[in-house]
Amino acid sequence: MSIVKKEGFNFSFDTQKCEVCGGKCCTGSEGYVFVSIQEMLEIAHMLGMEFE
Repeated sequence: MSIVKKEGFNFSFDTQKCEVCGGKCCTGSEGYVFVSIQEMLEIAHMLGMEFE
């Protein structure tokens, strides 16, 4: 398992997960992850944030 952690961020990233989906979520410039409106709504809800 290859876990990437960066100072100042409260999350980590498992680079092997890209092999599972083939990197379909991060097809843009480095660091960008594309999500749908529905996924954004679900993320906001999970984090207890307003969508706007």
